[in-house]
Amino acid sequence: MQHVYPNLHDANESGFSVTFMDLPAYNQGHTYQYVLRFSNQENGEGKYTDTWSGYFHGNGQKYNGLMNENGQVYFYRDGYRQTGQQYYNNHYYYFDEVTNAMVTGLKYISNQNKTVYYASNGQLQYGEIHVGNITYYADYGSGAINGVFNNAEVIGQNPELPTGCEITAVTMMLKYAGQNVNKVQLANEMPRSNNGDYGFVGNPFSVTGWWVFPTGVAPVVNNHLGTSQVMTGASMASIQDKLLHGHLVVVWMGNMNGFINHAVTLTGYRNDILYYNNPWTAQKESMTVSQFYSHWNADKQRALSY
Repeated sequence: MQHVYPNLHDANESGFSVTFMDLPAYNQGHTYQYVLRFSNQENGEGKYTDTWSGYFHGNGQKYNGLMNENGQVYFYRDGYRQTGQQYYNNHYYYFDEVTNAMVTGLKYISNQNKTVYYASNGQLQYGEIHVGNITYYADYGSGAINGVFNNAEVIGQNPELPTGCEITAVTMMLKYAGQNVNKVQLANEMPRSNNGDYGFVGNPFSVTGWWVFPTGVAPVVNNHLGTSQVMTGASMASIQDKLLHGHLVVVWMGNMNGFINHAVTLTGYRNDILYYNNPWTAQKESMTVSQFYSHWNADKQRALSY
């Protein structure tokens, strides 16, 4: 060391020595690391800095590839855990930057500006991806999700609720969220008011009933889910994000099905198409985004989700 640092006091006394002692019989069946300690005392105490090696198997081989540890899967390269998107054995995986554990399900990759889906085995999925009642549509090249369809039950408003399209649309949203409710029950729970922003105007069980708006019916959603989100004026990206994460969206539509105002339940999208459940026709239907805006704009872009 005195040759490297000739001007350093006591450089001739500095330096270090390293002895690695492998114990194969002990290491079999174990995982181990080496630690390299730089200390100002011969016994290793005092001021010191530790540098850890990667992980080794008992046979002395460094960890490489996928490793299951206590129920979590990690990815190693030369003994060190890797994070972010990784390519291994012809498949893409993703490993959390904080926990290092393998990611499954939906994942937004910020540096690629895309949302993708990783299966239970961690592999990136492409094309149509079926998960319970949800179908994701992913690009065959990049895996970027460009659509989703939530296969929610269709509930017709008739004959019980001839003017209760809004509460019927909310019923579909709540049932898909796992609530054991029905349209008549919720129609009775719904507040009444002379102002649609505070409750239903008139009687939804009658053909002479009028309407209710998002803030007027939100208390029903709060009562069953503990939360609601008025999305009036929301961007299409915000609406699609709700649908992507399995939250249906009730939207108010002008001049639809012969009504000056109507409400339907959005269930999905794919490229330029929106899917919805229509309480008046009791059918699963679709329209283009352009058609949607022509109706949605006519009713002040009202919307409700959670």
